[in-house]
Amino acid sequence: MMGKICEIPPCDQRPANWSSAPVDLVFKNMTDSVRKLPQNRYADSGRYPVIDQGEKEIGGYSDDQSLVHVGPFPVLVFGDHTRCLKLVEREFIQGADGVKVLSPHSSLDAKYAYWALLTVGLASRGYARHFAALKKLEIALAPRNEQERVVEAIERELSKLDDAVANLERVRANLKRYRASVLKAAVEGRLVPTEAELARREGRSYEPASELLKRILKERRRRFEESGRKGKYVEPVEPDTSGLPELPEGWVWATMDHFLDDIQSGKNFKCEERPPDEGEVGVVKVSAVTWGTFNQDESKTCTNDALVNPEYFINPGDFLFSRANTIELVGACVIASVFARRLMLSDKILRFHLVGDMDRWLLWNLRSAHGRREIETLATGNQESMRNIGQARIRQIRVPVPPRAEVERILQALDGFSSQSLAVEATVEGSTKRCTRLRQSILKAAFEGKLVPQDPNDEPASVLLERIRAEREKAKSSVGAVPRGRPSKSKTQTDRPSRRAMNGTATMSPEATSPRGADETTRETAREGLPSEVRSAKERHRCRGVHPAAGRQAKSYTDLDEQRQADLVYECIAGHGPIPVEEAIRLVAEELRRVGRADFQRLRRDGPLWKWADKAIKTAVRFGYVDRPKRGHVRAYLPDPRQYDPQDWQNVVEASGADEIDDLDEAIRTAAEWAKDNLGLEFERLRKGGVIWEGIEGKLRATAMSRRERSRT
Repeated sequence: MMGKICEIPPCDQRPANWSSAPVDLVFKNMTDSVRKLPQNRYADSGRYPVIDQGEKEIGGYSDDQSLVHVGPFPVLVFGDHTRCLKLVEREFIQGADGVKVLSPHSSLDAKYAYWALLTVGLASRGYARHFAALKKLEIALAPRNEQERVVEAIERELSKLDDAVANLERVRANLKRYRASVLKAAVEGRLVPTEAELARREGRSYEPASELLKRILKERRRRFEESGRKGKYVEPVEPDTSGLPELPEGWVWATMDHFLDDIQSGKNFKCEERPPDEGEVGVVKVSAVTWGTFNQDESKTCTNDALVNPEYFINPGDFLFSRANTIELVGACVIASVFARRLMLSDKILRFHLVGDMDRWLLWNLRSAHGRREIETLATGNQESMRNIGQARIRQIRVPVPPRAEVERILQALDGFSSQSLAVEATVEGSTKRCTRLRQSILKAAFEGKLVPQDPNDEPASVLLERIRAEREKAKSSVGAVPRGRPSKSKTQTDRPSRRAMNGTATMSPEATSPRGADETTRETAREGLPSEVRSAKERHRCRGVHPAAGRQAKSYTDLDEQRQADLVYECIAGHGPIPVEEAIRLVAEELRRVGRADFQRLRRDGPLWKWADKAIKTAVRFGYVDRPKRGHVRAYLPDPRQYDPQDWQNVVEASGADEIDDLDEAIRTAAEWAKDNLGLEFERLRKGGVIWEGIEGKLRATAMSRRERSRT
């Protein structure tokens, strides 16, 4: 089973014999930091499924038995970036990136734990990590016997809903196939009687497409000559008809170049990521033309008036074409309808200046199966995630051209079909949204205790919760006291660099990677399931596998996947504040040399290590671990004060020197400003009693108390 943690409204009330249980109390983190499989090693089939954070229940397969997660089962697999949640009841292999494996306490029904976790209301943070926030939430805890009844009721109600959704998806799929078949028939001359057939039937002559094309070419030349453009007029690219199907009588093959007077593109520059308000000017995104109609809300705001160019303004009736996107979406095109915002072209959205009044015929052609094949064949790029089709290649796209009278009949038939299909699609979309709301309502009712009746003879959930808490405390005491939320460690083993490192003299103290005492090593391994050689680091910034002693990791920097690259970059530049990218590259390279993953005498700008480190920094920016506060600079990025734990505040206090300031208020403000400048901590006004104030104050008081105790001894 799988789903995505939803943002349902908070529960109004719960039965008296229910409780709320902290997530980090009733779930144990069983994530393996070593035994996991990168996505590029997934197979299409195999003995073991690979469970990752993706939208699919199974990401791939593998036969590598050494990577198998062997239980105990069931477990929940949580997508740290995606919020996807999957219930796994058999052996599997853990996906490499953004996966957390959670084992529900044995006192919980595993399916109940799954459904309860789906409804905790974890807000989306985009592609940033969510696990730290998830651990701080609580699930609704029902009595043990009632949990089974709740699961049974949920599955009964949702199975009916799932059947309805499946029917809607079948309608959607059939509609998509029907659209494709109608469009295919239209561009192949099978949707309406051809002009040649009608002429024979009616005993008259007709104008073939070849004559239409001659008039279009004459108009094309005239526009060029009247435009005053420099250079010699260039005849259009003629189509290579080899491999093309035979056209109906009276049709001809042409290229887009026959119909193009000019192609215009906009500019790319930094904008504010929101649609423009009234009186402002925006720039369209690629997504504005992706889904069949022009969407003016898919735009961003130009904040520099000097960059506004009226020549780039988009007008109703403009033919817009996306020159860059994924392989499935590159070449998406629309004819802009009436819209309210003032928007300019971007560098990726082209405007076609067409001749011959064939705009709508060309639009349907480019959207047809034939048009998509032409675009995808001509598009360039090595990665599926981004393809580009240049203007010269756009002009080479081959287009079938019918006689003018036949074009009008085909367009009329397509308009009728389009209006019908849009009405059906709107009905399906509305029904799907209602199913989604009903699903959330069912889950909300279930965890408010309204889906099944309560049994007064059931043991209250509060008793169950205390039993779980006692078991957890007993388990902790058996391996030594460990503070909740992070393994125990000495001051030289802090998550981020010490103050000496943060002042620029080191990125990581040697003690941070040296073997630990046996008792501390046992505690850390028992709690987190991590190899004892791996350095402890903040939950969202663990530098897994960077040190050569970490499990079975390879010793070359080229073997680090994107997750480890982002972790490494964060660890290297944390505490340095905004630094030039070149300095960040050198810090990363030096760290790789220190831990034995790179060897160099002099770091060369044109060398492979420099290029790799530069790419790793870009990966860290994309992952949200690092930001770019100003041009050419980067810094470690931890903006949300709710994500800071006690060790983070300790690092801030030490690095800022606030622990040396006698006045408490001044010390707190000094530490907060340091974190704002060096870690991107976000706040407008420092408020007494707030999260930031309390976090720093607590560490300052603890530091002062520790010093007093040491002075007495």
